[in-house]
Amino acid sequence: MVTCSFPPEPIVAALMSEAIAYRLSEDCDVTVLCPPPTRPLGTVFKERDNKDLPFKIHEVQSYASPIPTIPGRLRESYQFGKEVVRYIDTHSEDIDGIYAYPWPTAAQYMLLNKAAAKHIPVVTHIQDLYPESLLGKMGLPGKIAKPFLVAFDRLNIRHSDRVIAISPQMKSKLMKSRGLEEEKVVMVRNWQDFSHYENVENEYPTRFTMMFVGSVSPSANVPMLIRAFVRADVPGSRLIIAGNGSQKEECIRLAGNYPHAEIEFCDIQPDTTPLIQAKASLLIFGLKKNVAMTATPSKLVAYMYSGKPVIGAVDRNSDSEMILKNSGGGEVVDAEDEEAFAMLMRKYSRMYIEDLKEMGRKGKEFALQHFSKESNLDLIHDTIIKMIEEKRR
Repeated sequence: MVTCSFPPEPIVAALMSEAIAYRLSEDCDVTVLCPPPTRPLGTVFKERDNKDLPFKIHEVQSYASPIPTIPGRLRESYQFGKEVVRYIDTHSEDIDGIYAYPWPTAAQYMLLNKAAAKHIPVVTHIQDLYPESLLGKMGLPGKIAKPFLVAFDRLNIRHSDRVIAISPQMKSKLMKSRGLEEEKVVMVRNWQDFSHYENVENEYPTRFTMMFVGSVSPSANVPMLIRAFVRADVPGSRLIIAGNGSQKEECIRLAGNYPHAEIEFCDIQPDTTPLIQAKASLLIFGLKKNVAMTATPSKLVAYMYSGKPVIGAVDRNSDSEMILKNSGGGEVVDAEDEEAFAMLMRKYSRMYIEDLKEMGRKGKEFALQHFSKESNLDLIHDTIIKMIEEKRR
C-alpha cells in the first residue's frame, strides 16, 4: 500500500487507508508506505504505535508541505515518489500488487511507471481529479495548461490496472477524459465509521448553532462561510469552526473583524467529532468553484451520520448536490455565492426543530444505506485481490 496519508493523521483519508490496511491484512501480507504525518497544519501528532499491528508500516523520510503552495506540493510529491520507487526497486520480487493513493501528478507518475516496468499490478484510488481540481483555481493559465496536463494524466493513469472512482460523476469523467474502459473503473463510495456515532446523544441547542467541522483548507472556502454567517445576521445565532488547517489563522483574523458576531473556533480529533457535531443545529460546508465537480467532501457523510440537516455552497449538479437532494437531508446553493448561502442560513434558522430533525433523520438513513464501511471496504479488497489473481494467470 502506497498512501499519502495514514494515522496518526486524523483526517478521513488517513483513517480510510488504515481501514483498507486492516481489511487486506486478513488474507495478505501488507506493508504500508507513507510519509511522516503533517496534516492538518497545526496538529500535534503522537508517535505512531506500530506494535501488534497486522501490517508493517514503512515511513519514508521525504519532504512534507502541509502549507498549500504549488512549488511545495510539487516537491513533496516528487520526493515521496522518489522514495516509493526506491522501495519498489529493492523489494519488487516480494510485491504481488500495489494499492496506490499517492500524492497526485509526480508521485503517481513515478509509481505507475515503475510498477509497469516491474510488471506489478496497481489499483489507483482517486479522491480528487487532477489536474482539473488544481487548474480550476488558476484562471487563464490553468485553462491554457489544461489540455496538455490532462493528456499527460491520460497516458499516466492507463498504466493502472484498476482505477477506483468515488462518485458516478468521477467515473464518467475518467472514462470520457482519460479513455478508460468501463470495466477498468470501479466506483467505490468513501465511507465513515458509523460506530463512533451510534451512542452519541443527538442534541438541538436552544441557541441556533451553525457548525463547520473539518480541515480549514483553501478548497473548503471557510472565509466565505464566515462572511455569509455575518451577512445572514440571524439573531441569537452562533457559528462554530471546528478543525485545523492552513487557513485557520486567516479565518480567526477574519472573524476578529466582526466582534458583534458570535464565531468560535475549536480543535477536533476523530473520536471527538461525533460529540461536537451532535451540538449543532445545522451543519455547513463550502467548496471553491469547480472543486465539487472532481471531488466529494468526506465530511458530508460524517455530517449526515450525525442526523442533522446539512447545507452547502458547491457546484450545481455535483455529487454533493445529488447526495443531499436524493436524501432529503439538506440543500445547496452555487459555490462561492455568499448572499445565497446567507439566505439559506436564514431559511433554516426559521424552521421548526421537528422539521430540522426530520431532515436530519432522512440524511442519516440515506448515508447508512449508501456509505457503509463494510460493503465499500469489501469492494476495494475484492478489486485488489481480483486484479492480482488476473495478473498471475
